Amino acid sequence: KTIKIWDVSSGQLLKSLTGHSHAVISVAFSPNGQQLASASYDKTIKIWDLDFDNLLLSGCSLLNNYLITHPEVLEELQSCQTPSRLTQGATVLVIQGEKLARNDDINGAVEKFGKAQQWDNKLKFDSHARAKELANQAK
Repeated sequence: KTIKIWDVSSGQLLKSLTGHSHAVISVAFSPNGQQLASASYDKTIKIWDLDFDNLLLSGCSLLNNYLITHPEVLEELQSCQTPSRLTQGATVLVIQGEKLARNDDINGAVEKFGKAQQWDNKLKFDSHARAKELANQAK
């Protein structure tokens, strides 16, 4: 059910591929070594993409909207950080900061504003002043 790919020279497990519901009976690598085909008693053939860098970039693209609207996740996934995603994520950070400020969390707001300004250098405002202004408006 699981295909394990090992580095023959070091004996290190490189990747486990799980997806067949029955035993795998045959595997074959593509000539360029970037894909693996597997056949199983479950009567399926699976093509596995072994170009992990390309796979990661594809995953980032699929998660694009989620990453933009969840900048805390985007911050953790450095390989998904593109200038466009960071700029769009900065807008979300500003909105989150404004909400924190209106709830009288000045420090949290300043932190969000600061991160937003790191991600989008076109954002020019005093984070502390903006947070205090929003907090005062909410009172």
